[in-house]
Amino acid sequence: MTDWEKTLKWRNDFVIKQQAMMHPFPITEMVEKAWYEDILKSTSDKTIYFTITKNDDTPIGFITLNKINYTHKNCRLGILIGEAGEQGKGYGKEAMELIINYAFKTLNLNKITLEVTEINKQAIKLYLNLGFVEEGRLKQHFFANGEYFDIIIMSNFRGTIKM
Repeated sequence: MTDWEKTLKWRNDFVIKQQAMMHPFPITEMVEKAWYEDILKSTSDKTIYFTITKNDDTPIGFITLNKINYTHKNCRLGILIGEAGEQGKGYGKEAMELIINYAFKTLNLNKITLEVTEINKQAIKLYLNLGFVEEGRLKQHFFANGEYFDIIIMSNFRGTIKM
């Protein structure tokens, strides 16, 4: 299975769509291939993608820094462990630690922001353990499975990471 076929599977999984706040519409092979090719061709320094792999280099997810602002020294972070059987095994934590370190030490950023749905308790716990703090909430901002959910805005600041 190619990498884009894996991401297609992940991005069409209902549970993952809800956890990652994706739109509920199916993603076609053509759309996924184009998305993947755009990432590979991009020369922008505003978004950086990394693949999350197991020890045998099998892709299980991805993590990204995007909307990188080098003037104000901040960015947004997104993470997805797409292989359900690999969730909760520490891969997300390790990827988060590595990318936070990269953002603060290599890119010299001061603040990393992320958004998470209130129902993604496992992710919220991880983010808090890594030093993220809640900065605000977007009330009833995400609609999934017939319900509205709050989006929690969390941030980590240089010098406050717990690793």
